[in-house]
Amino acid sequence: MFQTGWFIESLVTEILILLVIRTRHSAFSSKPSRYLLTAVVLSLLIAIAIPYFGPASLAGLRPLPGSVLLVLLGIAVVYFFFSEVAKLIFFRVTAGAGRRIM
Repeated sequence: MFQTGWFIESLVTEILILLVIRTRHSAFSSKPSRYLLTAVVLSLLIAIAIPYFGPASLAGLRPLPGSVLLVLLGIAVVYFFFSEVAKLIFFRVTAGAGRRIM
């Protein structure tokens, strides 16, 4: 179960981080293209679904209970929000530093 949880959490957080790093503005105020949004949603669905199909057991993946899956998704959402805050702070600090140098 740990291996499957790690697999899902890694994929989901990395997919969500794409939305954070694609722009220096807030991910909430900068709307992604239809293609990126479609790719993100499909990738998330596939990442979550992989352990529930037969061949996944060959890689040591097992279906997770719904409660565990919800906790993992909650962790990914929290990670997304903290990454967004860190990005906004980073750009605020570096923008201020650039003005002082010039």
